[in-house]
Amino acid sequence: VIRVFCNRVLNSFPTSASAKDSPAFLKIAVALAVTNAKKTRNFIITKSKSKTISPQVKGALQNCSLAYHGSIRQLRLVIQDLDDDPLMVSYDAHIARKQLNKCKETLAKNNIVDGSITSRHQIAIEYARLYEELSLSI
Repeated sequence: VIRVFCNRVLNSFPTSASAKDSPAFLKIAVALAVTNAKKTRNFIITKSKSKTISPQVKGALQNCSLAYHGSIRQLRLVIQDLDDDPLMVSYDAHIARKQLNKCKETLAKNNIVDGSITSRHQIAIEYARLYEELSLSI
């Protein structure tokens, strides 16, 4: 599954053809993951502002958006550590994925089932598997 996703993602990014090594592929994967995470976070924020949701759902969605924010922040560290501290790259990638898991846990804990969030979150998790796998080769 990850190989199919990896090929589809990297083939969709114009500069991936010129990538020569794992760090270059990791930078592409992280850039795409950050773009996806920002879109998902913004979608969740918009949903949390709906006047038709309960305070419980609103709080859970706000926690979910914070988890995405944490993941994005950690992904920026992945790129920074590629140059500064390569030994930290896989740790940063792992923590970024764990941040995404907090969103899933929050939704489950609050019994929130929303296909529009779940489908976006699943894509974010696929990106997380990709960048985490690539980070292990650094």
